[in-house]
Amino acid sequence: MQKYAMFMEFCMFWKASEKEAVMHLDFDETSQKKNIVKDVTSNGNNADITNGAAVTAKPLGTCGRGAILNKGEVSYRGKDFKHKPTDAVSIAMWVKSKNSGFIRWFDQSEGSKDSFFASTKFPAVPKKRWTHLVGTFDTKTGEARVYLNGQLKLEKIGKKNSGLPQDFTSAGIGRKFGDDHVTFLDDVYMFDRVISPEEVKALYRKCEFNRMVLHYGFQHWNSTTSTLEDQSGLHNNATLKSGARVLSDGCDKCGACVDLSSNDQAEVYLNASKYKLKPTSAVTVSAWVSLNRTSGLHSIFQALKGKTDNTNVYNLEVIDGRVHWESRDKSGKPLFDVKTIDVTIPEGLWTHLMGTYSAQTGNAKIYVNGLLRESFTNPSRPRLSAAWERASIGGYVPGNHPFNGLLDEFFMYNWELDPTEARFVLKYCADKPKLVSFTVKVPIL
Repeated sequence: MQKYAMFMEFCMFWKASEKEAVMHLDFDETSQKKNIVKDVTSNGNNADITNGAAVTAKPLGTCGRGAILNKGEVSYRGKDFKHKPTDAVSIAMWVKSKNSGFIRWFDQSEGSKDSFFASTKFPAVPKKRWTHLVGTFDTKTGEARVYLNGQLKLEKIGKKNSGLPQDFTSAGIGRKFGDDHVTFLDDVYMFDRVISPEEVKALYRKCEFNRMVLHYGFQHWNSTTSTLEDQSGLHNNATLKSGARVLSDGCDKCGACVDLSSNDQAEVYLNASKYKLKPTSAVTVSAWVSLNRTSGLHSIFQALKGKTDNTNVYNLEVIDGRVHWESRDKSGKPLFDVKTIDVTIPEGLWTHLMGTYSAQTGNAKIYVNGLLRESFTNPSRPRLSAAWERASIGGYVPGNHPFNGLLDEFFMYNWELDPTEARFVLKYCADKPKLVSFTVKVPIL
């Protein structure tokens, strides 16, 4: 297992107090000089990005671009570093690692022992997941604390009144500094004080990273309990109900699929009351469908407000061969409502459908087989509702509207896929990864 070390290098804080920051690297501020990451505070504590590390070409989420380390590093210019912490420090960052690992929080001064050292007993950072880390230390009390995703994970007492190291000549994050397994980094701050637990939580809530929220490929399910495994890594599992059955072969698309044509009530039921990371700022829903007939209504995905409240939150459906995509807030007010003008879904042929929305632009879009077929813009740019406790793939409330066909590779993302990414998802096949055409990196986790 990798051991994470948060040296005297990083600190992150919420926006309301950014003027207090010693350093803030958001990776969105560009410099005229290559391989320099600008410190957006007035201190000018810029960093170098070296040995293959680079700023990402696209935003990674609501906090914009980040750094992809590629076995390189982000290094501070310690010689010219201004306002180094002396009595207290808080270090925080978002990281994504290729392996799970421990968290170690300590200072390190050449020729002397550590003033404090804290380490988790078990691996605390999951692999391939964005994780928010915060370390704080107060020299007056000797208290060292480690927070993971906004929650206090560890507290230790170190030396009191020992001061903090002032040698920043070798400071940074990446392979050069012992962090071999960190692949992505974002929103890095440094402060010369201990931040409060409330401020830590505010930092954690600040960023929402692009990721998969749901993935049902239908190759992982329990035939005894009819539980369908969510392959997104969030364990947002579902249940096969009322005759819905998995076909391990004969789907002719991407390995296993689900047959929803056995009876009028067949569905994949999502008990979403405890689902993690429901989209709020943007969303993409996509699936492959093969309909025996296209007349009438065929619901691909419907999300409802409550167990007994039938207020629609999402609808992605086929109506007489046309694709309909809509979302409503918790009171039932439409956020967007768009439908293709032309008949776009044929009978008996596998067709890929995708609906997207972004609150940043207010744009809702429908793609069919990777091509944009319809769009709608809400100038108010409302955020999405996360108030949906149940959902269905293939089922529809109210009324009796059987899906009447096969469905495969159902995805939900918490961001708006662009046309290039839409083509990637179109070609993605979990059962047969060799068939994938990797034209762009879409975060699977």
